[in-house]
Amino acid sequence: MKYLEGNNLSVVRRTRGDLPELPYQKIKDTVLGKRYQLDISFVDTPTSSKLHVEHKKKPGPANTLAFPYSDSDGEIIMHLETIRRQARMYERSYHHHLMFLCIHSMLHLKGFKHGDEMEKLEERFYKKFLSSI
Repeated sequence: MKYLEGNNLSVVRRTRGDLPELPYQKIKDTVLGKRYQLDISFVDTPTSSKLHVEHKKKPGPANTLAFPYSDSDGEIIMHLETIRRQARMYERSYHHHLMFLCIHSMLHLKGFKHGDEMEKLEERFYKKFLSSI
């Protein structure tokens, strides 16, 4: 397991390989605030598939799942293989798509649902951090 810990942030990869490099702390602080406690876990296919069925009633691994535990505490589960595959479909680099999905998941943790308002915020935050990776 590979870990990254920061101010109210924990990032762990529960699969082989290095953690993908992103400005996780800056993104979390900007989208969720500095006091928000966030855990991000990169998991394997069986774990992602199990959670996807349990929580969304959908088969196969999810690209990302967001679990808000309170107004100031939550967790994001990500499946890198799915994200890498989907990046090509969205014509983004792997790291850009991963960053977009981190932002997307954080907005879900804030209570946003899919729609115009969420898309505008995703785009704003995505553009803000695009040059940092």
